[in-house]
Amino acid sequence: MGPVLKRVVAVAVPCLVLLSGCGVAETQFHPGVAAEVGDRTITTDRVDELTSGFCSAVEEQIQTGGQSYPLRLFKRGIVGQLALQSAAEQLADDFGVEPGADYQAQLAQIETEAEGLSKSGREEYVEVQSTLPYVTDVLTQIGDRLLDEEGEDDPTLDFQQARGLDELVTWIDREGLTIDPRYGTEIVEGQPQPIDTDLTFALSDVAKGGVSEEEPDPAYVATLPDSATCG
Repeated sequence: MGPVLKRVVAVAVPCLVLLSGCGVAETQFHPGVAAEVGDRTITTDRVDELTSGFCSAVEEQIQTGGQSYPLRLFKRGIVGQLALQSAAEQLADDFGVEPGADYQAQLAQIETEAEGLSKSGREEYVEVQSTLPYVTDVLTQIGDRLLDEEGEDDPTLDFQQARGLDELVTWIDREGLTIDPRYGTEIVEGQPQPIDTDLTFALSDVAKGGVSEEEPDPAYVATLPDSATCG
């Protein structure tokens, strides 16, 4: 797998929600809503739009590597990142913090990467890949401010980031963050994590192969329709 995919795929692979050979229970989540973060919502349409665009941008690279991935895998990583970014944005609003020079530099690098990808989906690619740099940047600033108020002299960058993350976890506990269980991910201690929601179960040997490896079994991916895969 190329490095261009790792930030999205790494979240999704260990606990893949299967598209074929599975039974899925009713989720009881609000129709059309992928996640609720504080007083904001992330729609399923937005997750689908970003997933489709991201796939379009990187599909040629994936195919060149002789690989193919379930789109649901990308959706899992993307919805987790969007939820985390939304929480960080609201926390940043509370502190009056804007993304700084570090974020702008990383954004420029991502935009440069996007120029080498398929034109279709570049905008979505940039949006997806810039979520974590945004979160890191604003949390570092918030952490630095809080540590200064708490009397810490010259804290390390790691210390600043950890303090900002603590504040984000506190915000999430207070304001709430829920993700539709169909995506099989949640925010744990300020990080997107795959979870077993008990809403899916593998029925066939091929389907079980989709969850038994760090990456989906090619035999499993081959059973999915083209509309459900990228590559």
